[in-house]
Amino acid sequence: MAELGDVLGGRYRLDELIGRGGMASVYRAWDVPLGRSVALKLLRPELLADPDLALRFRREAHAATVLRHPNVVACLDTGREGDQPYLVMDLVEGEDLTTRLRRDGALPPSLATRIAIDVARGLSVAHARGVVHRDVKPGNILLGTDGRARVTDFGIARLAAEAEATLPGTTLGSVHYFSPEQAQGLTTTPASDVYSLGLVVFEMLTGTRPFAGESPAEIALARVDAPAPSPRAVSPDVPPALDAIVRRALSPDPRDRYPNGGAIAAELETLGKPVDTGSPTTVHRIAGLVPTPAALRDRRAPGFAADGRAVPVAAALAVLLVLAGGLSLFLLFGRGDGATAIPPGDETGAPASTAPAIAEPVTTDSPTEPPLTAEPEPPATPVPDGQVADLCEPPTGESCPLPPGRYITASLEPPAEFAVGEGWSAVLVTDEMVVLGRPEGYLALAVDVATVFDEGEPVSIRPSARRLIDAVGDNDDLDILDEGRVRVAGRNVRQLDLAPDGDERVPLFTTSQHAYYAETGTVTRLLAFDIRGTSLLIVLEGANGVSLEVFLDIAGGVLDSLSFR
Repeated sequence: MAELGDVLGGRYRLDELIGRGGMASVYRAWDVPLGRSVALKLLRPELLADPDLALRFRREAHAATVLRHPNVVACLDTGREGDQPYLVMDLVEGEDLTTRLRRDGALPPSLATRIAIDVARGLSVAHARGVVHRDVKPGNILLGTDGRARVTDFGIARLAAEAEATLPGTTLGSVHYFSPEQAQGLTTTPASDVYSLGLVVFEMLTGTRPFAGESPAEIALARVDAPAPSPRAVSPDVPPALDAIVRRALSPDPRDRYPNGGAIAAELETLGKPVDTGSPTTVHRIAGLVPTPAALRDRRAPGFAADGRAVPVAAALAVLLVLAGGLSLFLLFGRGDGATAIPPGDETGAPASTAPAIAEPVTTDSPTEPPLTAEPEPPATPVPDGQVADLCEPPTGESCPLPPGRYITASLEPPAEFAVGEGWSAVLVTDEMVVLGRPEGYLALAVDVATVFDEGEPVSIRPSARRLIDAVGDNDDLDILDEGRVRVAGRNVRQLDLAPDGDERVPLFTTSQHAYYAETGTVTRLLAFDIRGTSLLIVLEGANGVSLEVFLDIAGGVLDSLSFR
């Protein structure tokens, strides 16, 4: 049995026991080579006595190491000390949601909404990679002292539960948060996680659980074919729009729910504070536009809603993404702290005996934007060699750092892979545009660009590299500095270097959700080529007075490593 002071795997020194549950003990540990604190979960050896289960457990844990997102607790490493397996995870200072609910009861709707958005965002990045959590519950949701909620135990929750359920004298603690299909032993999907999140939100809003029973089996089966419960029926102060979202998430038929975390996150975000169109560096969703793959294939212009009805272009552009060049982009977006974490609570939902206390209650006037923290970030853990990590999806108004390694833009079609070194962050990740940034500049990839501008007026085009470059080059508000062809990702790519002809920023193009502007005093390079039935546009621009040439030297490694699946 490991003791305090022991060094596991020749690397992790056990400093403090911070939680104990039915399946594991959780320690604050010191990562000796990297000089930082981590959370180490030391599993009971009898949990993985079955060799097949042990092998599956290791595979699931390794798969979870590539999930990187500000609302996901990263699994950093796995190992074995003697006969005890262990998991190394980012350390979160704070408490789990179980502890908060037991102490405070029902939460204000604004706070419950913010936590739900964070959880849904974390689920969305896993669902995009085909990972289903299967154990979304308050004990697996951590509330950090920075005000952000994070989901933990991705990829290992189901196997851990299976192992724990085989031990004499133990009961499965997640039965209160089962989906109907889980209760019946059917196949789980991302919609199963949505149902479990709906139960968590119901409990946050009401302080109660909607289903009860005399035994775990009765509790689990009580929801099968049961109508979706209404939190507003228990707590009348729940806003009707939020009540409707929860009831849809709790539909007994998975086909009637939100299909995944991204879909329910988008719906919850509509309940946030009013859109402020005064800031030039914000991301806002256009009402009526749903960024589905089908919509992308239809190449709808931003002047049309999802049902084909025309909407004023000026109104649409007022809520599009505007990327202001220079260092101001990073100052206004802020920085993400990646994922930092492990729950002080145990796997059955019981609070930890020594959970780190949160400094102050987490409160915010905005249900959608957690406050930034000024605490220094721990050293970034590189993506393991030979693995390709998901590109983290930063919350609105923030960025998230990218540890060195290879990444995939799973949200884009076709997905792009590339490698980054130190210093890069993800600024924006959607299904139409990905923006990478660093203090010297930023690099964007956009697909299905269907509208460009000429003297401020939108011009619809059929997306293709040739038409796109030609149409942008015809904009009389731009000075075209250079035009030609270069090789990128093994393809012959059209190149256009430009700058505004005047002292005002100039709109270049839009997707159905976002607009991109050329900034004054900066040279912007566009690279366009056709791939798999669509056009891909790469934008490069220096920041904070850094010339395009200098930034191209820095960003060259990303372009040289670019490939497509």
